[in-house]
Amino acid sequence: MEIFKEIFVTKQNDVNSNKDRLLPLTTKTKVFLLQTFEKVYRNLRKSKSIQTAKGEYRFRLASLNIVANKKQMPLGFSSNRIPSRDKCDYCGMLLNISIQNPIVLAYGHRYHEHCLNMFFQKCFYCQIFLEQGVQLNISSLITQLTKQDVKDLVEGDQESKGQKKTKDTDAKNLSSEDDILTQLKKNGSVLNRVEEACNIALDKFLKA
Repeated sequence: MEIFKEIFVTKQNDVNSNKDRLLPLTTKTKVFLLQTFEKVYRNLRKSKSIQTAKGEYRFRLASLNIVANKKQMPLGFSSNRIPSRDKCDYCGMLLNISIQNPIVLAYGHRYHEHCLNMFFQKCFYCQIFLEQGVQLNISSLITQLTKQDVKDLVEGDQESKGQKKTKDTDAKNLSSEDDILTQLKKNGSVLNRVEEACNIALDKFLKA
């Protein structure tokens, strides 16, 4: 990054720039690109895949001198088949036969033209990877929604049972008109027992 800044970043105002000042920048750009392409060419076939102890793949990119994981690579490196370097990913034959029109896809996989045509111009491995990913996400979503529905149903059932138990307990404890009237203020469902409260009060009055 520092090399890039030294080559391309200028502190001069663009208004003051002119053709004479742009010529050195153009030359620097040519040199930079030539050096980059030379480095890429010299490191052809030197990049390699590395399998970790956990069975995961890492990829050493020789030109960039870094080790990348599959998430940093084209889609094909996340599929069940890691793209081949010089062979067709369908038939396994070498790609260096120009008459067969070798094609390198943006995903990373390589095919002979007639092999790719068998898949209707679509990458077989990447399509499977994407379809499986969609199915996995859908299944996960359905599972989460189902668990939430069951949880809500159980909680609702428990709440309903709890309310019913409370009502039954309250009904058993209503032994006087005062208890019934007190519960009436708290719970409107006791309304049907108001007449009972009246009879209890009347009976007490007559016995007094």
